Amino acid sequence: MTTSTRPKIKVGHGGTLDMHAEGVLAIGVGSATKLLSFYLKGNKTYEATAVLGYETNTLDAHGETVKEAPWQHVTEADLDSAIQSMQGPYDQVPPLYSCMFSKGSNHDKTAKKHGGKSLRNYAIRNLPVEIKSSLVTVHSIERMQVPGIELPRFSFRVTGSGGTYVRSLIRDIAYKLNTLGTLQSLVGENVELINEVQVRTAKCDLKVDDALPIDSLDYDTIVQNLRMQQIS
Repeated sequence: MTTSTRPKIKVGHGGTLDMHAEGVLAIGVGSATKLLSFYLKGNKTYEATAVLGYETNTLDAHGETVKEAPWQHVTEADLDSAIQSMQGPYDQVPPLYSCMFSKGSNHDKTAKKHGGKSLRNYAIRNLPVEIKSSLVTVHSIERMQVPGIELPRFSFRVTGSGGTYVRSLIRDIAYKLNTLGTLQSLVGENVELINEVQVRTAKCDLKVDDALPIDSLDYDTIVQNLRMQQIS
């Protein structure tokens, strides 16, 4: 089969993951690409581990440390209270590095934009830029007790609206504790499809346990695991 006779199949994704994160990435094939914008706006669930005491330029452990602050005054009760206080709607300032794409590549259309350019473009050029906040909703958030994870590290599970940045959430939790915080690891557990036609969230339950490992993405496996989703 030549390139000219090969059938063209439209493929897209329903929202990127941070460069060093792992988890669910919704992929649409053919006419299903029309649904991907709904995944972008849908709720997403994450498990994250953070560390108190410093902040990086990317708000994760892979960036350069730009600020440090004491954390020893933070108690377990303080941390639990700060985490719970984040539940509900709030104005969140996205990270300056709000889209992880390779230098020189095309702008990711899902990136936070400023004047038509992603914020990351300003960051990598060390240019000043005003970052505007956006209203997000933390639907649920709870601290997780993980063996070996002790202060200044902590883990939590969160479900947030589309556009919620876990890195910014950790930063804001730390600010409530009069310290600084940085993301160490992130797993995207679940993606929900938002049904705008009926103005409700229809759970599509795209979960990590149902996802295909990236190293098994051959043609036969993909075809066997395609799922149909219809907006009614």
